[in-house]
Amino acid sequence: MLLATVMIYGNIHLYKRRKNINSTGLSSYIGACCAWMLYLFAVTEVLSLFHMVRFLSLFAVWGTLDGVLFIMLVLQWGKYLQEMGSGSETDGGRQKRSHWPGALRRMCGKGRQFFREAPYYGILLAIGAAVVCLAILTTPNNWDSMTYHLPRIVYWAQNRSVEHYATNSIRQISSPVLAEFINLHVYILCRGRDLFFNLLQAASYLTCAVMVGAIAGRLGCDRKFRFLAMLLYMSMPIAYAEALTTQVDNFATVWLLFFVYLLLDLAGQKEKIIFDRVAVCKVCMMGLCVAWGYLAKPSVCFGMVFFALWLLIVCIARKDRLWHLVRLAGCALPCVILPILPELLRNFKTFHAYASAGTGARQLVGTLQPSYLFINFLKNFTFNMPTALLKDSDEFFIRIARKAARILQVELNAKSIAEDGLEYSMHSPSTYGCDTAVNPLVLWLFVFCSVWVVLQIRKTDWKSLQSGYLLTSAISFCVFCTALRWEPFVSRYMVSYLALLCPMIVSQIQIRTETESRRPLRYALIGITGFLGVIGTVSVTHFHYEIWAYHGADNRPYGYFASRRDPASYYAAVTDQIKSRQYQSVGLYLMKGDDYEYPLWMMLDGCRIEHIYVENESAVYADQEFTPDCIVWFGALPKEVTIHGREYKEVTDFGEEYYLLECSGGQ
Repeated sequence: MLLATVMIYGNIHLYKRRKNINSTGLSSYIGACCAWMLYLFAVTEVLSLFHMVRFLSLFAVWGTLDGVLFIMLVLQWGKYLQEMGSGSETDGGRQKRSHWPGALRRMCGKGRQFFREAPYYGILLAIGAAVVCLAILTTPNNWDSMTYHLPRIVYWAQNRSVEHYATNSIRQISSPVLAEFINLHVYILCRGRDLFFNLLQAASYLTCAVMVGAIAGRLGCDRKFRFLAMLLYMSMPIAYAEALTTQVDNFATVWLLFFVYLLLDLAGQKEKIIFDRVAVCKVCMMGLCVAWGYLAKPSVCFGMVFFALWLLIVCIARKDRLWHLVRLAGCALPCVILPILPELLRNFKTFHAYASAGTGARQLVGTLQPSYLFINFLKNFTFNMPTALLKDSDEFFIRIARKAARILQVELNAKSIAEDGLEYSMHSPSTYGCDTAVNPLVLWLFVFCSVWVVLQIRKTDWKSLQSGYLLTSAISFCVFCTALRWEPFVSRYMVSYLALLCPMIVSQIQIRTETESRRPLRYALIGITGFLGVIGTVSVTHFHYEIWAYHGADNRPYGYFASRRDPASYYAAVTDQIKSRQYQSVGLYLMKGDDYEYPLWMMLDGCRIEHIYVENESAVYADQEFTPDCIVWFGALPKEVTIHGREYKEVTDFGEEYYLLECSGGQ
């Protein structure tokens, strides 16, 4: 799978070099990622129609692709060498010819020269290496992974299809699917091992860092400020923490940043946009980025909409021809609609809506009253402001929100602006969990830059690319804080929008310290920001290293309970008894939405597991002929449990409402 990405990139990049298409290597990488994702998505959907998502099928389709791409790459390279040789100057009657070793030597030479000139980039390499190592070593253990991210993968593998299935945990079929599609292939090709599940988020984390630096470069930032933008992203506790899990926010952020990077090409060009092959390829990739972003996490689409509106304003101001824009939009539209269509059809079949109520409108505010919207914005915006530099800063910002709510006569914990009416609270600055980490450095720098811009509003060139990006990224973040219903885990949704702020921050610092008199201020800001970023990253690394080293996340299956250790003994007792009786099929009933399901699959390797007594929308997918050998029951036990006339009377109580139900008399 990974090899295919590299070879797609090689083919695209060589083709552009041969055809003298003016493009960066990063644009080729974006194209390779979009094409690779399209292939994986199409393979998954087509094989699911025939219930053929299994090892042999996936091995065949990926092996075939690798073979075809390798042949194409060899042919492309041969043509490239011929064209380079025929056009090169002669040296002593012999042509200078490029070859693989020479190309590799040049690449290595450029890399050495780069790090000699900018050794501080080694800090980013060290952070990246630490993240990749921890991602591989750490056993998936967070709540989302154990309850719905990973259970859906093993269900799909069991069913050999990504079609919906009967489940007591509706989030397993209602949540965005794209990241799990990738890990489904990883799981099956690794023959049921989950060693590399976290790598998707880790790779996304590194890609996001590169893209943040590249966007800063598009905004005119020099090497030092591109480094600073990358460090800001990599030092965000929430981005770092998620890189070690199977959460999807870094992965979704990749598609948003790809979209923005491509859009900046169109917004920043002096010439009018015309309908040609280059523009069509670019908008089609942008369309795919929208589709993949929606299927990864729809929340990133807020930012895409605002940046698309900004591009439209730029095109109008530049007086681009409307007919060219309409034709380009017509090319992009199928790239958006077609990939999301299969999942929409599944959702309409199950929920009779484009999404379930639990993952759609429920995430957004439930009111349009300005006072409530302001309080919701205040709760979300200040969520990342607690800092270790201010004592009890979390309590300070809580008091501000409460005071504002009293003045505006707003119920602070109203369900319309608080998920399930949860009491408003904030996390301390030292919270580094993948759902709860706060990110004060980026937010305080955003506030600082915003104040600076306001103070120099008359000196700002509002027609420049940098100012357009400033306004669009700031508006996207603020509108998102207003529209997203507050919850205690809200910071994970903000990863994408905080990433957009990183290039904006460094761009504004560079622009506003260009004069000779402000150079000392520039170096001071770079030094202080870099120091705080490095110190914060060291703290986050130490926190997650301790989870791996001392909290049990270094082994399976008990590593699955590293962040919630109490149930481990019950799961071990239940699964040991099932294995001792050699049961082959297990009925599963989960009364609570927070029950861990994935560990059961890994501890009962080889057993068929199906949810029973399903009473939600997914009940229509229940296998009417399934009669399990035993039942694992989590929750209050009813007087009797009968499935298709088979009564499960023998009950083993493991405590804390963990039960194993078996048939009496070998029924």
